[in-house]
Amino acid sequence: MAVEWPRVGPPRAFARCSMTLILGLLTWCSGGCAGPVRSGNFKLVQFEAPSYPDTKLRAILDSVSTFGVVSVTDMELVTGLDTEKVIGRLTDATAIGLKRVPDRRVITHDEIRWHFKNVVFDSTTLSSHETRAALREEMDIDAIVLVTLRGLDAQVTSVMPTQYERTPTEQLNISVDLKLSVINLATGETWSHVGRQRDWRPLRGQPVGGADRKEQELLTSLGQPLRDFLARVAPQATLERRHFDLSGD
Repeated sequence: MAVEWPRVGPPRAFARCSMTLILGLLTWCSGGCAGPVRSGNFKLVQFEAPSYPDTKLRAILDSVSTFGVVSVTDMELVTGLDTEKVIGRLTDATAIGLKRVPDRRVITHDEIRWHFKNVVFDSTTLSSHETRAALREEMDIDAIVLVTLRGLDAQVTSVMPTQYERTPTEQLNISVDLKLSVINLATGETWSHVGRQRDWRPLRGQPVGGADRKEQELLTSLGQPLRDFLARVAPQATLERRHFDLSGD
């Protein structure tokens, strides 16, 4: 009569040791058995990855797929300076910067003004429910960026000569006050950035006065507040690096 012995499994400690040994062998084979990976199988690729708005603006911009840009100036006319031209260029630069936001469409100031010929857009009209609803329904705009040039002071001053200079030096003193606001047309939520910039620019060897010169200097002074605003709303893309395995090709 054959005796059937009971089947007894390996002790738990031995099972854990065996499993550890197997995992170790698999890791060693994956790293060493196949030999060293040739450097030519991988390629370093650089590409621009889109950046997203500041976290404090996510609540306002998460539901936004189309931006509209409008501009207004509350300041008095400056002699020898085409203020409308300056604010138009500033608005165009704002629209170009907003196009950096992924999956967003931008409608320019000229398009909006052409469609709403009899409406003067400012903070008061944009706060009304009727105006916001008209922009949404007629032009499918989700948010408006309102560019407001609130103040400008440009003066040419003479600086007294020093021991290194024999003649006075003329400088242009420019002070600007710029406000940029993002308004969600569905909720009415608003976020604003106020930029005040003051620049001293030497005019040595350059013609003083002239509309083109003043416009260029003003745009240069407005550039920094605009860049500060776009860095929050539409930051530039970041440069990313990745290694891609080409061994399967």
